[in-house]
Amino acid sequence: MRLSFMRLAYLLISAIFLQSVMFILSQPIAAQADQNASGLNDSRIDPILNSNGSLSSHFWVDEAGALVPMAQGHFILGADKWQKNKTFKMIVIGDSIAWGSGLEQKNKYYYRVADWLQKKLKRPVEVTVLAHTGATLAKPKDGENAGNKFVNPELSSWDPTLLEQVGNIGNPENVDLVLLSGGINDIDVNTILNPLTDPGEIRTRCMNIEDPLRTVLVRLLENCINSKIIVTSYYPMVSNDTTESALDVFIGELRSLAPNSTEGKGLDLIKNLFGGKQILLMMSRNSNIFDNQSRLILAKAVEKANQYSISHFKEKRVVFAPIDFPSNRSYGTNESWLWELTDPRVNDGKPINDERYNFRVSLCKNVSCDVNDIMNANGHPNVEGADEYNQTVTKCISEIL
Repeated sequence: MRLSFMRLAYLLISAIFLQSVMFILSQPIAAQADQNASGLNDSRIDPILNSNGSLSSHFWVDEAGALVPMAQGHFILGADKWQKNKTFKMIVIGDSIAWGSGLEQKNKYYYRVADWLQKKLKRPVEVTVLAHTGATLAKPKDGENAGNKFVNPELSSWDPTLLEQVGNIGNPENVDLVLLSGGINDIDVNTILNPLTDPGEIRTRCMNIEDPLRTVLVRLLENCINSKIIVTSYYPMVSNDTTESALDVFIGELRSLAPNSTEGKGLDLIKNLFGGKQILLMMSRNSNIFDNQSRLILAKAVEKANQYSISHFKEKRVVFAPIDFPSNRSYGTNESWLWELTDPRVNDGKPINDERYNFRVSLCKNVSCDVNDIMNANGHPNVEGADEYNQTVTKCISEIL
């Protein structure tokens, strides 16, 4: 009986707590998008033109027949200062890390990179963001997340995939720089942080993203023939510095938001039976395996893409940018670089400390949402974390441009 209770406890952890602590990227949502928030308000964005000068639609039709925005954001910095100089064109491809889940636009790393570029190059910088929360490198297996279609970049959807995002780039021959983050949604965060997951499975899942990522990179090289491409890494989501108090807050907020949920009751049982320390140690182990292995695989895919680049374009055009995320910056530490669940009594009534909580709540007023939808930014880089991405990327740019 003791073994049965232990397995039950760990299964509850893997199915619930781990699903919500980090990237909550799998819930199908249907809502009206906030155009101002996603950068699609036609009153303040420049039209995207085809190569023949005709106006390109802001939307494309996916396989389900749904209209999906071509770009989640589009803006130009420095046009007033450097209007006589040629515009530098930057594309952002990828998942919620590239999108900047939970961040206001001015704090997203791609915005900071663009601002730095326009000052450094003394040229206007035009940014088109195709990244969105939940994006995968390739389409999920048949039947998996089949109904999880795009609504808003702050809410999760695998559609459009990174490969589809590449196909949606307008005038690709004019692109100068591509920022890319992808792979974690193909690996699956729940699997990564599940205490029962065998380390070998995490390594295998990481290895399985190498070929899809290489395919995306090669397609970018072929389409955006004049661009450089920067691929960023992920980070250790949970570490040995993650505190038990962070677990306590999570359980408390889950019970508060969904008091009758079996998940919240199960977490209380788990903590009472085994304590938070052992659970966090197992999560930290898996998180570090993912972080280390994914960096190796991302770097390997970049290396293979560069082999293709050299053979076809006579130069290396892809750069791997490993992000430095010390253990004391992981989730639930005193110096965390990630958004976290909070006690609403000390956070203006909000259960999470990101900048887009109210917007997500407004989306969920018109659709069926659950607790995970409201907490969607949990575990993503906060303002300080995004700045670390910014600093790493700008350093890479300085070396290649």
